[in-house]
Amino acid sequence: MMLHYRRSRIVLLASLLATTIWLGYLLWNSHSQPIENPENFTRRIRPVAFAPNQFDTKAEEIRRLKDVRGVEIRTLEGFNNIELPSTFPDYQPFDARFTFAILLHYLEKYEHDELPGFHWADFTSMEPLEKYLFSVKMSCSDFDIRTHNASRDTKEDRRNPNRYCIDDTNIPKLLETSKDEELVKSLKYIQQQKYSTGFHMFTNCGRQSFEFRSIIGRSYLYEFMPPPQSLILLFPEFKAFQIDINQDKKLKLIQYADVIERSINVKDQLTKFMKTLPIKANPIPYSIELNHEEFIDKSPEIMQTLNDSEEPLSERDQAYLEGLKYSSAIKWPSKYFSEALILKSQRGFSAGSHYDWRFYNGNVVNSPKNDMSIHGLLKAMFKLANAYDIKCWIAHGSLLSWYWDGMKFPWDSDVDITMPIDELHKLARLFNQSLIVDFGNDIDSQIRYGRYFFDSSTFISRRTMENGRNVIDARLIDIDTGIYIDITGLAITTAKAPERYDFLLKSTKYERDSERNLKDKSVAENDTNTFLQAYNCKNHQFFRLKELSPLMLSLFDGEFTYVPNQISRILMNKFSPKSIINTQYKDYTYVPILRLWLKTEVLYDFLAATTKRTKKAMKDKKVVPELNEEQCLELLKRKKDILVEYLRTRRLTAFHDEEVRMILQDESTESLNYEDGTLIDNTAVFRPDMFTSTNRITYDKAWKRVNKLLKEYEKKGKKAVKVILGPDVIPGAKANGNEKNTKPGSPKVSTDKDKAASANIANQQPTKEHQQPIKIDGNLENNKANEARQNIEEKRNVRAPHPPANPAAKMQQPIGLKQERTKTDAASKSDLDNKAIEAGNQIGEKTKSRVHPSSGPRVKQPVKAGQRPMKFDPDMKNAKRAFEGLQRMEHRTNPRFPGIPRVPLPPPTEEELRKRRIDRDEQIMKANSAYAQRRKEDSVNPFERAKQVNQQKKLDKFEDKDAKSGEQKVRLVAPKAEARHSGKVVSSS
Repeated sequence: MMLHYRRSRIVLLASLLATTIWLGYLLWNSHSQPIENPENFTRRIRPVAFAPNQFDTKAEEIRRLKDVRGVEIRTLEGFNNIELPSTFPDYQPFDARFTFAILLHYLEKYEHDELPGFHWADFTSMEPLEKYLFSVKMSCSDFDIRTHNASRDTKEDRRNPNRYCIDDTNIPKLLETSKDEELVKSLKYIQQQKYSTGFHMFTNCGRQSFEFRSIIGRSYLYEFMPPPQSLILLFPEFKAFQIDINQDKKLKLIQYADVIERSINVKDQLTKFMKTLPIKANPIPYSIELNHEEFIDKSPEIMQTLNDSEEPLSERDQAYLEGLKYSSAIKWPSKYFSEALILKSQRGFSAGSHYDWRFYNGNVVNSPKNDMSIHGLLKAMFKLANAYDIKCWIAHGSLLSWYWDGMKFPWDSDVDITMPIDELHKLARLFNQSLIVDFGNDIDSQIRYGRYFFDSSTFISRRTMENGRNVIDARLIDIDTGIYIDITGLAITTAKAPERYDFLLKSTKYERDSERNLKDKSVAENDTNTFLQAYNCKNHQFFRLKELSPLMLSLFDGEFTYVPNQISRILMNKFSPKSIINTQYKDYTYVPILRLWLKTEVLYDFLAATTKRTKKAMKDKKVVPELNEEQCLELLKRKKDILVEYLRTRRLTAFHDEEVRMILQDESTESLNYEDGTLIDNTAVFRPDMFTSTNRITYDKAWKRVNKLLKEYEKKGKKAVKVILGPDVIPGAKANGNEKNTKPGSPKVSTDKDKAASANIANQQPTKEHQQPIKIDGNLENNKANEARQNIEEKRNVRAPHPPANPAAKMQQPIGLKQERTKTDAASKSDLDNKAIEAGNQIGEKTKSRVHPSSGPRVKQPVKAGQRPMKFDPDMKNAKRAFEGLQRMEHRTNPRFPGIPRVPLPPPTEEELRKRRIDRDEQIMKANSAYAQRRKEDSVNPFERAKQVNQQKKLDKFEDKDAKSGEQKVRLVAPKAEARHSGKVVSSS
């Protein structure tokens, strides 16, 4: 009875919860009347007042007791002061303070319509290239990742380096033969530079390895990427500034900006420049009305207007017009956006699709840099939209994450923003190919140095999915990491609207039949969508005007933005009801008291440590962790990172909770954002600026790094370094004996030092160059391994030959990039390995009494090419341990009969194999029969089953004669199965 009562109570509670959610859903959707925009008057901004509750007070006490720092995001004193060097070499390391201090000083001092020139090295770090600019020389063939299988290379997009890279030696010929003006201009610029990498990337390379990706992207930026069309600076209080950039000159700041002062304060320069900008009278309205006309693509009319313009078009308008013409003329458009695709043979290859290939600078997924980058992207995008009155809102998964706590999900690696097609054209025309700089909302606490590139697709006028390769219309890209946010436009198209709108078409000329085809053949799908006022993106995500308009002011990730009118309906159309109810998803659990998504594993560990429940039991039962207030406070005490996250986000999440409560109760949220016509500054910053958090106060460290490379370059020149790629990059590579496997496109010796080294190889005379391996994917040279190996070789009077004249020989290695070992070098290592094994065998002779006598002497085996060699040590300790370990493994004693050696058994005969198969088949039949019997017993009513068991007890008495004594016995046979569902165990008596 108790069990049935509990079940009934659970069913009752579940029904009550479902009814409550459904009523709230209906109440929310009933709010379809437009929210009236208040009268026009100047809106001011005032800071928000936050009143902490009792829980917040206790959390503050924990913070004081634990002495937790870093909650307030503030810049260290003196960080914004930049000390400039007395002289500037041809190359200087990147520092955002250096760039913007000089740039703002120049813009304040001079009035120009455009910047005289631009170089990407002034706005993002080129550190991955520095080593190749100075001390290390590589060629295009070093980036060759092709296998010997041409069809496989084509399928996996492994491209010939000649398709995306140019060597120094090929530049003179290309200057004579090429008719591409842009290519010729870039190659002439490369020839004029003092420093060269030796390889020059002029386009995307298809799929590549993680190790090469950042080098390829930065090489393209440094030499071939065109300058942005314009530069946009975003300041606090919705102030913004835009200036065009000269497209013909590739100039660095120090080449045109006067630098007189040796010490510049960025904050002072910002304050001076902001005073020259006008104040926006009406920053942002509470609601924005959308109209049907904004969702009609007017590309033909726009092209006609620009063609007929009597005044000459600006460079931005001309580029915009050419893009529209190309979009309408081409029949089969190629993919516009290219991601940093990684070889599928490498672990975590899918992460590359979340980065733009040009700006990729290492994988930062699941790191603080990922959250800082996306947070900065969102703030910059919304500030740009608010400053220039661009109508946009968050959509899809980002809207669902807003519903929960007003922030992006911690597992999300991108954000979706949507807008009408009219606004998309406006955005592309004004800002396409522009560099956007966001200085933040409060320069007193922390100046932000976020730099983002806005890139709009050429094919925004094509509003159907087509081949599905251009469903994204535009992207805002972080130029430090390559992470981006997607922007899509909504428009009237010929795509069929979803079935959920069919009831609106009944009894009209747009009605559909049972197969969802239009009954009236004279009606087109775009006419039906116009009647429905239903708009879609290229990925066929549909929204009606009534669901979207009016947009309501809100906050997302701490910045002012807008959300659609009927949020719940949109979420229910896109996601299942569980998405707005379940508090657990993937590896995260939502904790309502903290208003945060936390790692479920962390909560399991906490509950296992503070309660009687075990972690395994909770994981097996898939328990959703639930914490009360006391447990949440204890969690904050134990986990400093969660405490800091809660204290940073509590004001924003508390605001969002109140906002959602008012929306569910059909109340206007204007009072949360405005007070007497004054805009309340509810914005929040809970992620530090990435540049500020990853750089030191002084500029000295970067200069020391570059000066060291410059001195090394001037002293030694460039060293030709030939790299090899591991099996995760080129799978299937085979080696024969000690010979290293070669692959097409191997690097060649090109410098004078390399030629001298090749001459020395024939005479077996060592050169220092080949004794200094360079760690390709690091910043420092490490010679300890080579020195140790050289000492061992000298002790054994073994001279290690140096690389052969053919540098194409390569040996497959177990990990990515490493210094190339030549085949003769590998052979010498094989000899040393054999000597180590032989010494181990000699040691084994002394311990033969502990070894099975049939083992015999160990045969010396050569080390195969590609096999990981044994570590060398002067005392041969590793060889001893390895050999003795092999002896113990091969000749260990039999565990069932101690003292008797385990002797390998002979292979089974055909008869033995046949018996094994018969035994196996019988076991399977018995197991199936037992399983069927259990299923049959389980299907019987538990009360009937108990009755049958009692009857069976009475009927199971029988007489049994003993074969030997002839005596008679009476025994009671116990039932073969328990009464499973009766709650009692029936035993034999």
